[in-house]
Amino acid sequence: MVRTCGNGASVSQLVLEEALPFGDKDITFHLLTLNVCCTLASLTIAFSVFHIMQHALHYLCSYEQKHIIRILAVIPVYAWTTFFSYVFYSSAVYCELVRECYAAYATVSFFTLMCHYIAPNLHEQKNYFRNVKPKNWGWPLNWIQKLTGGEHKGWMRKPRSGVTWFNINYVGVFQYVVLRTIVTIIAVVTQSFGQLCKGNLNPRYASTWTAIMDALSVLVAMYCIHQVYDQLKEDLAPNKPVLKMICVKLIVLLTYWQTWLISLLIQLRALHPTRLIAAPDLHVGIPCLLTCAEALVFAILHYWAFPWRLYDIDRLPKYPEQMYDLLAEDAINNMQEQPHGNRWNFDIASLSRRQSPRQSVALEADDNPIGNVEVHAMAILEQPWNTETRIELKRQELVYFEHYVSVVAPILDLFDPVKHFANAVPHLALRNIGLLKSLLAVGACHMALSQDQDASNEVASQAPPGTPASPSSAPSTVRMVAEQLYYETLQYLSQNLLYQSYTKSREILVTATMISMYEMFGTAGTSDHSNWDRHLRGAFWIQRNSDTSGESTDGLQRAVWWAWLRQDVWAAFRTGRPALTIHQPRVPMAELTSEGLATRIIYIAAKCVQFAATPKQGDISGYIEAGETLLRMLDAWKSLLPPSFEPIPVQSGFHTSSPTPALEANMTPIWIHPPAHAAAIQMYHFARIIMILNQPSTGGLNTYQTRFKLLRESTSTICGIALAQQSQNAPSAFVSFQAIYAGLFTHSSYLICMLT
Repeated sequence: MVRTCGNGASVSQLVLEEALPFGDKDITFHLLTLNVCCTLASLTIAFSVFHIMQHALHYLCSYEQKHIIRILAVIPVYAWTTFFSYVFYSSAVYCELVRECYAAYATVSFFTLMCHYIAPNLHEQKNYFRNVKPKNWGWPLNWIQKLTGGEHKGWMRKPRSGVTWFNINYVGVFQYVVLRTIVTIIAVVTQSFGQLCKGNLNPRYASTWTAIMDALSVLVAMYCIHQVYDQLKEDLAPNKPVLKMICVKLIVLLTYWQTWLISLLIQLRALHPTRLIAAPDLHVGIPCLLTCAEALVFAILHYWAFPWRLYDIDRLPKYPEQMYDLLAEDAINNMQEQPHGNRWNFDIASLSRRQSPRQSVALEADDNPIGNVEVHAMAILEQPWNTETRIELKRQELVYFEHYVSVVAPILDLFDPVKHFANAVPHLALRNIGLLKSLLAVGACHMALSQDQDASNEVASQAPPGTPASPSSAPSTVRMVAEQLYYETLQYLSQNLLYQSYTKSREILVTATMISMYEMFGTAGTSDHSNWDRHLRGAFWIQRNSDTSGESTDGLQRAVWWAWLRQDVWAAFRTGRPALTIHQPRVPMAELTSEGLATRIIYIAAKCVQFAATPKQGDISGYIEAGETLLRMLDAWKSLLPPSFEPIPVQSGFHTSSPTPALEANMTPIWIHPPAHAAAIQMYHFARIIMILNQPSTGGLNTYQTRFKLLRESTSTICGIALAQQSQNAPSAFVSFQAIYAGLFTHSSYLICMLT
């Protein structure tokens, strides 16, 4: 006889069951439940494997889907281990241990998934929780809290810092995996010596104590997960976490407590073997039958809770469409606010993408019914949103086109050695009406802005009198032309967002950049940056839709991303919000070329702006440490610079231009060539000023004097580069103004350089 730990259950008892009184005479309870478990487990595994494969085939968002796949795998693991524990009763203990270990792993994966919905990595998650005001502990800890000093005192008090609160819950969840591993090792060792006795509640056996340890561990983990959900439920709402949490918590708690309850009922003799049901079927068979049935139900619930279609690439155009809806809404509101006499003859209804006449004729490349066609014709079918021939510019359009190429594009291309916006984008625009309209709108908007500031424009001065670009024309006329072109851009988008290939094209990437540039120029006369901010967010989602970043293989994609990041850094700094980028560079700084170093400082500046926008409350030491990390990053960047980032040596007292008030104030022009490297140095000092002014400090007078010295040095360098004759062009002046704006926070005597 096999050892039974005093419960009288033996494997040999399986053959002592009598046949059930109904059906075939050979059908016993054991055979019936075994077949039902096999059927349920097979259906569960097939359904779950299909679901997992769909996520694997649409593996678009790795930092979320890797945790989702781990969670989904708990269902087939439960079904497989449960069925085999019934088939091989003597090894049931080991199957159950495997199941319980993976349940702990899946629980931790769900907690990590919730955190990744908030931010893509642990560092960003802690930055998020620094801004969170923790909620008090829920029941029953809030009752215990009253006995230990209350909410704000005692060892059970609510943490003051959101990071501390997050760390406590983090440890509370992850202890489940560690303790479950320890319990499993204890169970395996005691089972080998015959001292585990799974299902026996006698304290002489190890199963009682491992069950208590496991129960406490899972309760603490589930409590911490619920605390985190309660804190984040508003931010998690778009991801519909309620059903997800129910699925994860119920399958763990239900299977654990029902097994424990059945063991208790057996110990109390409420359940006992009969001539039809043997003891092993009570201990293992009934729990296995219940678990297999529940696994199938939870497999279906998981399919609803963790849908793979959210990551289907074919459904991603929702981001460009949502961005377009925002643009159209802003455009309609703007037109309706204008006096009727100032409006162009423009049909507002044409901005609706749902009423597009192309809906019935839109063709994708896969829908091509033609078999043998020429290569040129195939290219047209693959890009039906482009024209077959290059677009001919009208006389008035040529003025704005030239202004874009000669004035606006160099601003965007300052950090791009290939000059994509000046060399590649105009040729793309000559085959895409929407991109061309947006390009002309930006050129006209910048021209109107220059006229408003009484700045002479070489292109406009050569135009014949009476054209919209002529200096003799009213500036409002050029502005109205820019608005008209902007609305026509939106009209084009409304008709072509139906093409899914267009929503991932290079043309829409550049068009989104042009639209945000248009809005940026539009903020010159107002303090309202809301439209610009929204369009920067829309461009962010369009870039994410096509996996565009500063390290994309396509050069134009890289140029678009860096141009967008420069705008976002400026907008975030002006409005006091964090930068939008979630990109994490993969190439170490030590491996970057000089061009790569010039753009990397833009990314570091974005992180510095994000640090400045973070409220400095609670864990001051954490903020100081984060600030030191960014300052070390700035120092590391500076130490890697080649000689091309250093100033051109000039004899003291010799200047190429006449003395200015700035020179009289002992400000020396600093010439760094090429201009992109000069702008990078300005961005470096811009970022350093932000860090010095926003990093908390526990130092005294010496620290203050050191910081003031660094501020003077950075401001002098920024202004010196801005004063150089070579920095008077529009692209360099654009960066100089942004960097000098940061210097406004330092010392009033340095305002002279900006005034000149």
